Amino acid sequence: TNFPFVPTIKVVTTTGRYQLLKNEMDVNAGDYLDSGSMEDLGRKTFQTTLDVAGGLRTAGERAGHSQVQIWRNWEQNGSESPRTIERNEHFPGIPVPPRKGTTIPIQRPSDQAQVRLILPNSLCSGQVANMLAQKLQKESGQRYVALPHTEGCGCHAADSGDLAARTLLHYVLHPIVSSTLFLEHGCEKYQNLFFQDLLEKEGEDKDHFGWASIQKDGGIRSVATHVQAWFARSKPNRQQPLPPLRTAIDIGLYSSTSVPDEVAATLSTLCRSITESGGTVVIPASSTLLASHAFLMDLLDASPLTPTLAYGDRPHLPGFHIMDVPTHDDLDIISGLGASGAEVMAAYVGSQAIQAHPLVPVIQWGGKSSGEIQNIDFRLRKAEPVHESTVRLYNLISDTFSGKYLPKMMEKGLVAFQLSRGRLGISL
Repeated sequence: TNFPFVPTIKVVTTTGRYQLLKNEMDVNAGDYLDSGSMEDLGRKTFQTTLDVAGGLRTAGERAGHSQVQIWRNWEQNGSESPRTIERNEHFPGIPVPPRKGTTIPIQRPSDQAQVRLILPNSLCSGQVANMLAQKLQKESGQRYVALPHTEGCGCHAADSGDLAARTLLHYVLHPIVSSTLFLEHGCEKYQNLFFQDLLEKEGEDKDHFGWASIQKDGGIRSVATHVQAWFARSKPNRQQPLPPLRTAIDIGLYSSTSVPDEVAATLSTLCRSITESGGTVVIPASSTLLASHAFLMDLLDASPLTPTLAYGDRPHLPGFHIMDVPTHDDLDIISGLGASGAEVMAAYVGSQAIQAHPLVPVIQWGGKSSGEIQNIDFRLRKAEPVHESTVRLYNLISDTFSGKYLPKMMEKGLVAFQLSRGRLGISL
């Protein structure tokens, strides 16, 4: 991997590996093992360093990719022990029953917009995955997405469930995704074998997925050829038919600011309509919607409300679910929410749009006063009845689900993806 601002001279230790990766490496230290002298190797390496300092582009710069991982502070500053924190992160998976009340007719479109996913196993293959996804989408006209992230190497997930691996696996199994290729760098913790083992534990056939390695395939050019060839002959991830289609679309809900009562009324009607039609609604535990008296009084009986799902987990039972969130970062939350299997997400953002998700469409909306806000997909009309606003919102969700509508932030490419490290994860 390469640093974007200061040139990175890369050294490989054996001649065999250097020949495999000669377009990516600057120094072959294997010369010494092949009976060369340390003095000659040192002289050549020093000269390469001088040349780079004088403006010669390194192999990494010529390859055109780089990445950075910013140190993340540990979330804990209280007196609770890590064991206590871990014990509190186990959730029942049982949905919260909504109250009976007003609903709208719900219909699930027959066609769903599908995506081909290139999943980087770690930070080190993230930018290459992104480059390949952009290239394949431009050449084919089909939608390809990569999910560059900061995990898989250089960090420690202290939680027993390995939060990052669980979240990434659930994106691979996401209903939006038609086919997935895993892209490892080659020396990370999350190697291809690691994910193959996770898939087998989930009852999935690893041969239905693609596997590529930047190092083992011989560098970026070679792995690009491998990836392109695999997608050209790939079939859907799952060979077995899915369960019969539900009536409703599964959604994720998020709110980043205080929610007016008229918005809360629309959302409570939407949630009830979806769950009563056999669908699923997932909302993060930190959502301001759960602080709305109007929303809670209209929709939910349970008190106090506690999470039903872990971060990045997907429900096994349909209904209204609350997802645990270890941080209050918008990107962390949206990235965890998308892994729940939400086919469309909707976010009430008030006066300022948030970065969208690269894979799962995020509809952003404000209340009556948001008419001048850019990048808003949905607005309440003046004196609009709740039934009408709910129907309009679900129609927009339905059009987004089927690919007829693309949310504005996604259309502009203003997207981001960031996995939480949980309450106990640390940088190394």
